[in-house]
Amino acid sequence: MSDSPRPRIPCQAALGAIGVPAKRWATRAEIFHMLEKGRALLASDPRAGVAEAATAAGMSHEHFVRNFQEAYGSTPREFAARSRLEMARGLLESSSFEISAVAFASGYDDASSFARAFKRQFGRTPREHRKLSNSAQ
Repeated sequence: MSDSPRPRIPCQAALGAIGVPAKRWATRAEIFHMLEKGRALLASDPRAGVAEAATAAGMSHEHFVRNFQEAYGSTPREFAARSRLEMARGLLESSSFEISAVAFASGYDDASSFARAFKRQFGRTPREHRKLSNSAQ
C-alpha cells in the first residue's frame, strides 16, 4: 500500500465555480449554485426571460447578468437563444410538427423570426434541416 495521498478531484460544482468572480471559495460556490438555478430555468423554459432567471437565482438583474457572463462566457440572453434553437432543432429532428408549431414551442411568436434565427445559428432553414435530418435516417 502506498503512503502517498490520493489526488483530490473536484466535483462538477467546484469546477464550475472556478470561473465565478469572488475572492472566497465559499462565495464562489454559492454564486455558482445561484447562477445554476437561473441557467436551468433559461434552458428548460423557452418563454423565461432574463429577469425571471435572475429572480430564480436570487440576484438582481445586473448582478445576475454580470456573474453569468463571467462564469459561462456568454450573456444569459445569448444562452437562452441558443437553448431555444437547440430545443427547436431537436423537435424538427424528432417530430412531425409544423414548423410554426416548433417555433411556438421553442418560444418564438412567429415562424419567420424563428426561421431567420435558425438559419443564422445553423446555416440552413428549419425546412432544409428537417429534410436533411429525415434523409439521413
